Amino acid sequence: MIAGAALAAAGLWTLRGGHPQTIAVEREHALAEFHSESYLEVEGTPAGEIRSPLSRLFRTSDGWVRLQANFPHHRDGVLALLNCENSVDAVTAALLTWRGIDFESRLEGLHVLEREPNIGFRVIDYFSTDITEVFVVREAVEGMVCRVAATTMTNADLDHLAEIVRRGKEMAQHGKFTSGWDDDFHFIIARATGNRRLIRLVCDDVFFQLRLARHGTATHASRLAAAAHEHEVIYQALGARDPARAEEAMRRHIVNGRNYVEAVQRGKSR
Repeated sequence: MIAGAALAAAGLWTLRGGHPQTIAVEREHALAEFHSESYLEVEGTPAGEIRSPLSRLFRTSDGWVRLQANFPHHRDGVLALLNCENSVDAVTAALLTWRGIDFESRLEGLHVLEREPNIGFRVIDYFSTDITEVFVVREAVEGMVCRVAATTMTNADLDHLAEIVRRGKEMAQHGKFTSGWDDDFHFIIARATGNRRLIRLVCDDVFFQLRLARHGTATHASRLAAAAHEHEVIYQALGARDPARAEEAMRRHIVNGRNYVEAVQRGKSR
């Protein structure tokens, strides 16, 4: 591969009017290049294993994909899309449900990957962007969703939501919160609107961007407890069939979440 790339470069050079060049690659040098990380030292000490266990080939439903997960934002972008744990077994199981081209296209469509001319795909670093934009969109969209849901939710929807609220209060009392608890609350409300565009915005685009931006960031128990109380306020407004009150409660909930995440980001940047 190294010799082939050098030969191609030399050929382009010749086509552009340069003098022909002879390409030679020492076998020992080429072998060292393919395992160069093993020779890396930090202040005279071997750096040890620097490759992520997820940087490897994974089988999909129709073939294979190669993941590069040595950088945190590369790893977290993939984990956020797959919505799975950071382990080889979890990623293996998740990718078996995907076609390879669908997985790559999905990453690109959700702006996790972007194409670069003559290079291919690269993973976008969400942790260098301002996720305030995501929260601004989320506040507007989910506020609207709550306003609509106040008039479209069935009694069964409200019962389902009540169970999520009850579970949230119980977890707040014990200081233990399960993954996906907050997502379930918002997804139930969005789906209760019956509006496919709003459902896609909340359950797919907006929530995915948010999950990606905050992936790997722990939420303090105090914020989770506050969120559980805010869920109850939203539920009460929806149960009262009050669109304005439901929208206001949801917007307040999103703003509080935004304030928390921004405070965490400021703390990391210090």
